Amino acid sequence: MRKSVFLALLAVLVGSCNANPPSAYQHSRDQFFAVIPGTIFDDDFYPCFRSANGQPTRLSDAECYRFNAPQRMRGVWANGFEEGRFYPDLTTRPGETASDLCLEVLRTTPVPKGQDRLFDIEPGKTSYILLDFVGRRTSVAGRYGHLGLAKHLIIVDRVVSAKELN
Repeated sequence: MRKSVFLALLAVLVGSCNANPPSAYQHSRDQFFAVIPGTIFDDDFYPCFRSANGQPTRLSDAECYRFNAPQRMRGVWANGFEEGRFYPDLTTRPGETASDLCLEVLRTTPVPKGQDRLFDIEPGKTSYILLDFVGRRTSVAGRYGHLGLAKHLIIVDRVVSAKELN
């Protein structure tokens, strides 16, 4: 009997653990809830969630995860609805090539004049953009981006140049 209770408890704990390892997070609170499922206590206790004015909010990815130092990167960004794959060092459309990198460009990211329209998302369309930028990549491999399908997340700090590929 004790063994079955222990196994059931272990299954609940492991099944509800966060997909990213504790070392992926900046804050010790989030590292703790990556191991111990806070939802046992309250729904607000997920990694990177906080309460503000009685409402749960989520930290931005830049405030949540640990990142490497900024560096210059170039490649092709597939920009679309629930899409954001980045293909480093590529200069043409990726075709069937897979990428485990997710790229995030915030509305506040500095973009060269006249190139800001390239960052808009059109419903039902994926744009391929040749991108030269300064950005940061997550320090720890995990599950990032839409549905956690990317191994790493890259946040763009400044766009050097952008050109849409046909």
